[in-house]
Formats: sequence, C-alpha cells, structure tokens
Amino acid sequence: MKKRLGIAQISITLALGVAIGGLVLVAVAAVLVTQLIASRSSVVELMNDSMQEAFGSIELALESHLLPAVDQIEYLGLQIENKSYELDDREALRHLFVGALAATPQIEALVLVQPNLTLLSVSQAPDRAIEVRTTPRTGPAELRTLVEEVEASDGVRWYELVHAEGTTYLNLRRPIRRDGEYLGFLASLVSLPALSQFMTDIGDNHEATVFILQDSKNVLAHPALVSPHPDLSEETPLVAIDRVGDLVLAALPNGQVRPGMEELQSEGIEVLHVDIGETAYMIATKQVDQFGSTPWQIGAWLPMEDTMEAMSHLRNGALIGLAIAVLAVLLAIVLGRLFARPIRRVAAESTKISGLDLGQVRPLPGSRIAEMDEQARAFNAMLSGLRSFERYVPRRLVSQLIASHSGDEVGSEERELTVMFTDIVGFTAMSERLPAAEVARLLNEHFSLLAGCVEAEEGTIDKYIGDALMAFWGAPDIQEDHALRACRAGLAIAEAMAADIAERQADGRPAARIRIGIHSGPVVVGNIGAPGRINYTIVGDTVNTCQRLEALGRNFDRDEAATILVSGAVATAVGGTLTVEPVGSYSVKGRSEEVQAFRLTSE
Repeated sequence: MKKRLGIAQISITLALGVAIGGLVLVAVAAVLVTQLIASRSSVVELMNDSMQEAFGSIELALESHLLPAVDQIEYLGLQIENKSYELDDREALRHLFVGALAATPQIEALVLVQPNLTLLSVSQAPDRAIEVRTTPRTGPAELRTLVEEVEASDGVRWYELVHAEGTTYLNLRRPIRRDGEYLGFLASLVSLPALSQFMTDIGDNHEATVFILQDSKNVLAHPALVSPHPDLSEETPLVAIDRVGDLVLAALPNGQVRPGMEELQSEGIEVLHVDIGETAYMIATKQVDQFGSTPWQIGAWLPMEDTMEAMSHLRNGALIGLAIAVLAVLLAIVLGRLFARPIRRVAAESTKISGLDLGQVRPLPGSRIAEMDEQARAFNAMLSGLRSFERYVPRRLVSQLIASHSGDEVGSEERELTVMFTDIVGFTAMSERLPAAEVARLLNEHFSLLAGCVEAEEGTIDKYIGDALMAFWGAPDIQEDHALRACRAGLAIAEAMAADIAERQADGRPAARIRIGIHSGPVVVGNIGAPGRINYTIVGDTVNTCQRLEALGRNFDRDEAATILVSGAVATAVGGTLTVEPVGSYSVKGRSEEVQAFRLTSE
C-alpha cells in the first residue's frame, strides 16, 4: 500500500481483485441463496403435485372399478321397471344378468329377491364360469329383513359388507318398483379379494403399496388380502390393521409428521412417516366418502429414500456452490492484474449474474495473454457451474406445473348440445347363444369400433350402459356444427358396422347390428355428482328423448347394419347437407309433445 497526496492507495491487482472478487461473491451468494430457497420450495411443491397426481389416478381407478357396478344395477332395475323384462320370466332374466356380468367383470354376483322370498342369483367365478342359484344362502327371517330394509330405501345404495363362504363382498342394492308397487330388490356383489388385486396392480404402477381402510382399524383392500385371510368370518368381515402382516401399515396409527417436512402436505392428503427398524417410510392417506355411509381412506406407503435423496441433493448443491464461490473469489484476486477493459466486462457480466439473468451472461473470450486467458477460463467455469444450478430445478417446468393447477373447477351450465345413443339389436338373444367370455369380447370390439368413429368427429363419450353407448357434441369445447358432427359420426358407425358384419360373417363369428338415436336440445353440462368426484356429464330431457328415439328405431328396422333416427331439431340443423327421410311423429314416454323422427341415410 502506498500514499500519494495524503490518500492511501492500493495496487491495481489488489483493488481489482477485491472489486471483482466482491462482485463475484455477491452474485454467487445471491444465486445460491435464491436457488437454495427456490429449489427446496420446488422440490416440496413437485412432491405435493406428484402425490396429488398419484392419488388422483388411484381415486379415478377406484371409481372406474366400482361405479360401473352402480350404473349396471341402475340399468338392470330400469329394464325391469320399464317392463322390458318380467319377474316370472326367469330364463330371460338369467340371460340379462349373464350379459350384465360379462360387461362388468368386477361384479361377482347379481341377485334378485322378491317380497315372497323367491330368489334368482347369477354369479361368476374368477375363471368366468357362471353359476345360477334359486335358493338363498341365508335363512328366511334374515332374507325377509333384507327385503323390508331395502323397501324403505330409495335408489341405489351401498350397504353393510356381506361375508359368505370365506369371502367378504361390497354390497350394492336397488329397490324395484313398478307403478308404486314394491317388487323386490336387486343386489350386486364385488369381492374384496378382487378389489385387493385391483389396488395391487395400481400400486405396482406407482411403485408403492396401495391400500384401502374402512376406518382407522380395519382394512378393505391390501396386496396381502388377495388370498383368503384366516381372521375373516361373518362376525369379523374385515381384517384388523395390525393383522394384515404389513408392519408399515400396522404402524400408521402412530405415524407423525417428520420434522422439517411439515410442508409436504397436499390438500385433502395427510402425509405421515413411520420408522421400521432403520428404515423410514412415508404413508399418505386421503378420505373418500362416495361408497357408503362409512368413509373410506385410500392410502399408499413407500420408503422415504427418494424424498431424503432430493433433500440431500439440495444440501450438496449448496456446498458445491459455496466451493465455487470461494474458488471464484480466489481466482478473481489473481486475475485482478488484468487491464481495466476486461475488468469492466467481468464486472458487467457479474452484475447480470447478481440479477439471476444467467441467460444473458456471455462467456469471456480467450486471450493471448496468459493471465487474461486464465481469467476468462475461470469466469466461464463459474458461469457453467451456476447454470448447472439453474438446470437442477428447471423454472420453466415449475411454471408449467403451477399453471396446470391454477384453473378453476368446471361449473355446470345449460347449453345446446347434440346427444347420441346406440344399442345393439337383439343383444339379449345373442347373449343367450354365446358364452360369457365371447359376449364380453364382442362388446369390447364393438365399443372400440364406435369410439373410434365418435372421437374422429371430436365427440365426447359419456358412458357405456350395458350394450349401449351415450355420446354428445358441443362440450366441453363449443362446436357450432355439433349436430352435423354427430350425424357424420353416425354414418361412419353405419359404414364401419357394415364392414365389421361382413368380416365377421366371413370368419363365422357372431355379428351385431345396432340402432342409433340422435337428438339436439338444451342440457345441463358440467361437473355433476358427489362432492370430491370429477364427473363431467350431461343431464336433462334431451338425453331422455334421445334414448327414446333410439328405441323407436326398432319400428323401422330394415336389417341394415345400423338404423339411424334423428329428431326434427337435428334434421333442421343438417338440412341440405345430409339426406334425411321423414318417418312421422311419435309419442315417447316422458314427453307430452310428439317427437318428429327422420331416417338418416347418407351425405
């Protein structure tokens, strides 16, 4: 240090070294602190999003497994109430039940019980073998109690679990009434071993152990309950949580929030940790209340190695960043002997770093002067290390994840749509001649063909009901030509069905013809159903009228591959574009006004 004119002076090497080193230290420290905070927050948020996504898929899969049983028993009840089937025609009912079991393999048994205690039970074994019973498994007094209990109810309901012959079943019942008279009830049974196998397959997809609890003490589904458990009986239809043989699940009541992991919680999902020996496990649970009066808890557990590894990466990254900062300061002191021009350039680029604008930072060029070239290499190495931190948790990916969860829930609204119903001609008679497995295969191939035609016209498939398909156009995206799209889909189905029938007849396989009804009108569209369940569907008189229009098609059957009837509203909307032939006006059930019907033939 020198003195000149009373002012203390330092060498340019020290001055520039201190200046550059200070800027680099500030920039690196700002990046490290910001990235460390952002990275930890992003890791927690990403893990929360992952849990939400995982539980969303588990809940959706559970609904796809159980809710078809609800739709199926509702469909069967309507068939009987609408006099499509009579209770004394046991043979027709048996074939109806066999077809229903083929379409919903998760249902193990369908039972019809009348007030006089006569009974029809059709069940299927895991090998798809069908068994028909006409004698009850319970005594007359118990059976009469069931009949009276269901008579006092209204609609499809989940009842208490049923245990029979070593197996526990989910129990779904629906009363049957015709003109106000109670005719008995329908029941469908879904076995818990089958549900356990289903949840096991889901767990394999997520590399976790997935389970369902009826309450905090009893287990509904678990990989260990795929086979019969010795604790099961009529008195104890469920296995206690500490008797399953799963040490992690048994420790759930004693689980705690891990210190430092309080943020690892998602809305509606509780996350706890338990220690088994030297291994820590994370258990996440979520309550669902749409399958009976007692809420269920779906859950999953897995080792915490992945979570702790992510947190460890953050700590290691901070140490590496600190080492880079120290190295950068030391190099800056050495490189401080360079001339002012490269120093100013370093200062300018360092300022950009302190503003976290790493994309705008330019690497320093090399130099013939050894000291300058060394400075350029050191600065570029530091920049590369900082950009590695930026790539560790990509901000663009985080922004996309945040944006994907920022939308409001879809509400219900009234909108003008076009609805399509299809139904196989003579399906009951066909199912009488074919084995259950063949019926199921035919339905799967049939629905695959129809779905391709509907989706080609950007239609929305609402549901499959027995051998029927329901679809609509005009939602969720607005489609001004929704009626034309539906009609084009119907014509495409007719063409595809004709080709399919020809191919099946050539191969000696059973072929099916269908009826199609298409109607346009106002409906309520949006999220409709129980709280916590996303079910985008439509309801309203337009839906019922379309189904009646499809059924009316049986009066105009010409042995074609597909008989397509459209309403007057549809005929008006597509007039001049497609060929429609009026067939008259007809009264349909549920409407005071007659419905104009037209046959759709071609473009």
